[in-house]
Amino acid sequence: RTQILSAHLHHPEGPARTQFEINDPITLTAEVKVEYPNTQFQFGLLIRNRQGIDIAGTNSQIENCPITVDGPATVNISFTFPCHFTRGDYTITLATQDPDGTRQDWRDDFLEFRVDDRRDYAGSTWLNGNFEWTIR
Repeated sequence: RTQILSAHLHHPEGPARTQFEINDPITLTAEVKVEYPNTQFQFGLLIRNRQGIDIAGTNSQIENCPITVDGPATVNISFTFPCHFTRGDYTITLATQDPDGTRQDWRDDFLEFRVDDRRDYAGSTWLNGNFEWTIR
């Protein structure tokens, strides 16, 4: 019913790239082939760190963006998110599914990217918090 043809990462208005810094906006753009008329599906992604641990994931249904296509057609899908990951290597698994979660196409580790930063944070997620202190 659907097939993921290609995907890449980039800044929202820039060329494809695989290296980002903390707080950069990242846009994932994918091309999905739809084979049949009136096809409803959700597009999802799962980000893992270099140890293979799930860091973050979402899909178009969770994000309130239903996709219905009168195929055959090719659909361009984009998803933009802030890079709140610490320095390291990451992979992105992509999937298309029926609205009930039945898998259509699943691509493990389809994309790879690296986050660089001069700061040495622990873990995989940048907290983006603020410290405050006072003397009493």
